[in-house]
Amino acid sequence: MVGNWKSNPKTIDQAKKIYTEIYKETKKNKVVQTIICPTFLHCVELSKISKSEQSVIGAQDGYWEDSSSQTSEVSFAQLKDVGVNYCIVGHSSVREGGETDESISKKVQTLLKKGMIPILCVGETSRDAQGAYLAFIEDQIKQSLSEVPKSKVSKVVVAYEPLWAIGKEAKRPATPKEVEEILILIKRTISDLYGFKSIPTNKILYGGSVSSKKDVEDFIGIAGADGCLVGRASLQPKVWNNLVQSAEEIVKK
Repeated sequence: MVGNWKSNPKTIDQAKKIYTEIYKETKKNKVVQTIICPTFLHCVELSKISKSEQSVIGAQDGYWEDSSSQTSEVSFAQLKDVGVNYCIVGHSSVREGGETDESISKKVQTLLKKGMIPILCVGETSRDAQGAYLAFIEDQIKQSLSEVPKSKVSKVVVAYEPLWAIGKEAKRPATPKEVEEILILIKRTISDLYGFKSIPTNKILYGGSVSSKKDVEDFIGIAGADGCLVGRASLQPKVWNNLVQSAEEIVKK
């Protein structure tokens, strides 16, 4: 279960309070691992709290060069140095800002080379009756993994974000059947790309509007996702911990 805090909360004290409440519960998990991704500013302090592999800190993005002249960028080497081993790449909001499949590919490659885990986001802005959205997602995956060797591709976590079902502009929620369709597409695309004779072992997450036990049951229990990438609900300790507990119960069955 991955929590994306985006540009929240406002202060480090608030971040510590929220994460401490989360950590007290999620460190007890036997099966489900939780990864909270705060802002760069908060990664350092929150990493000091995390002492359990079951509840760790990740990052929302990063830069592939260890040392560069790029103003405002934070490198993966710097993130790893403060204890961050997971990083979201290709999130829809970053893609909207001009992120390309080429730069996403470089980020995925660099993270793997450093022994870090990329959480690769893919997803369509809308659906069409002709099924062009399927080819769109397939192309995103192929471009993003284009330089990843077969020996390391299984370490890539993929998060499916249907943009039309997320946020204030959402037209409607995604159904378990719709999500299941894309989970199958992602696995098939990776399998075809690398010539796997069996189903690839990559963890596939659903990254949408997840805020209730029913959502977790729909997307993990019914659709078959390995977890969820959660936004605003991950900033509410009681809500988040309930989501994680629901996932724990489903996986244990």
